[in-house]
Amino acid sequence: MDGLVRDFTDRIREAEAGGGTLGIQGHGSRSFLCPSTAPILSTRHYQGVVTYEPEELFITVRAGTPLPELEDILDSKGQYLAFEPLRFGAGGTVGGMVAAGLSGPRRMRSGPIRDYILGIRILDGLGRELRFGGTVIKNVAGYDVSRLFGGSWGRLGLILDVTLKVLPKPRSSLTLVVDIEQEKALNWFKRARSQPWPLGASLFQGHTAGQLALRLEAGPEAVKEAFLAISKELPVKMMAPEEAEGLWRSLSTHRHAALKPDKEQAVPLWRFSLPPGVEPLAINGELLIEWHGGLRWWRGLLDPEALEALTHGHPGGVMPFDAHFASRNLSGQGTHQDKVRGRLDDGVLKVFDPFAVFSSG
Repeated sequence: MDGLVRDFTDRIREAEAGGGTLGIQGHGSRSFLCPSTAPILSTRHYQGVVTYEPEELFITVRAGTPLPELEDILDSKGQYLAFEPLRFGAGGTVGGMVAAGLSGPRRMRSGPIRDYILGIRILDGLGRELRFGGTVIKNVAGYDVSRLFGGSWGRLGLILDVTLKVLPKPRSSLTLVVDIEQEKALNWFKRARSQPWPLGASLFQGHTAGQLALRLEAGPEAVKEAFLAISKELPVKMMAPEEAEGLWRSLSTHRHAALKPDKEQAVPLWRFSLPPGVEPLAINGELLIEWHGGLRWWRGLLDPEALEALTHGHPGGVMPFDAHFASRNLSGQGTHQDKVRGRLDDGVLKVFDPFAVFSSG
């Protein structure tokens, strides 16, 4: 693996010396969101576990390690990635997962990926090897630099290794479903946030009315208590375990029927990131609503002014989420790449990549 690191270093220094750029890529499963026209620096062969301490709840892995392989290793010890990373299909690498910073259905309960980054080793835009963080969560004031790399999309450097916090898998999981009006479901979430229920994920599918699915995850007794309490408020039914697993997997792999790419490439899929308490959006057609109302998916055609009005200036906003549309400024709020650049301070970028080697796209 040292030979690969030397190759990475040489490529970066050659690009820096010649005024060139590089695009970092693992399996390329997320590249449609930040497409690059630069020569690719591939990490797909830089694989493997560096250190795994199940008792200490951390694992250090190389960036090119396939995400399914990491999940299998953790599963063998009864552990998992609590943030339930969003991936596109069955592939993807650990480095891509961290760089994208995209969370799946469990986001509202477990938090974002960056909260689980304990340490990281990178090559910056000058080809220097840098290390940040460690193997324990810090309880001190100040920001952990390693967390900057969650959602940085390769703009700060090439991730070599990352140390992640892992957790024991919930001993019990139960998915409940109920037919409900969208407005009532969103109002119910407001109440649910103040309850001690182990609500790991939620999904509303429909328009003015539809079906609400709730995933409870914890010990058996806590799940049972929550089920009984929720049953007093909503006429819920239990979903079969196999069906429930398929439902949540279709969301975490972006394979749900409502999320699949438009084969005709004529109608974009929109991702609305909103505060959970926002009322129903004034749009026609079916929506998928995750994160207890905080994430909403809709496929359709609207002009930028109408989209802006829908978000009411809320942070997060709206962006197209299809390969054909993601790099185009259809929303009037910039592309996904623009949003990434906006989150990273110019001063930070100049420290890690002073000559913009990783700024392609």
